[in-house]
Amino acid sequence: LTEIKLPSPPDGVASLPHIQLRILRERLERLTHQINQLRVTAEDNARLDQVLHDFASDLLRTPQRTPEQLRTLLHQHFTVDAVELLRMTDISAHSKQILRGWLESRTPLCGRLNEAQRELIFDTHFPDTGSAALIAVGNNLAEPDWILALGRHAPDGFNPMQGTLFLRQIGDLAAAFLCPQTND
Repeated sequence: LTEIKLPSPPDGVASLPHIQLRILRERLERLTHQINQLRVTAEDNARLDQVLHDFASDLLRTPQRTPEQLRTLLHQHFTVDAVELLRMTDISAHSKQILRGWLESRTPLCGRLNEAQRELIFDTHFPDTGSAALIAVGNNLAEPDWILALGRHAPDGFNPMQGTLFLRQIGDLAAAFLCPQTND
């Protein structure tokens, strides 16, 4: 039906089949566009899933479970310009106030940091942060052991419109790497 060519109706006559065919073709065009967008997203997710799998495999093969090793592996596997790991016990109560809203939600934060947050997280190691992702790391997210911060120079490298599933998975892997559960 989308390829069929109907003969033109006489001048001044409204043709229901012509109107229906036009509506059908417009709907098909919109749906085709949506399917193509979903396909691109699925391909991107599949690529990212493979990167995440490779990252997890390397974490499992790493004999030394140190924050420095985690930073190195994050740089190797993900397109980030900066990686910071902050131990929660090293952050003052005043500094925790700067991160208060995020610390209360525990959902990975994506986007631009304000100047106070940027200075707290990246200090002088990464002064040109365009965007960042903050991830709570630990076995108990109500009281995380670490804050994992990923930074990019690009302002839209991490943005609030992105989903956080892969960031949560990175946080889970980092927690398993840095905070092994104890059997009580």
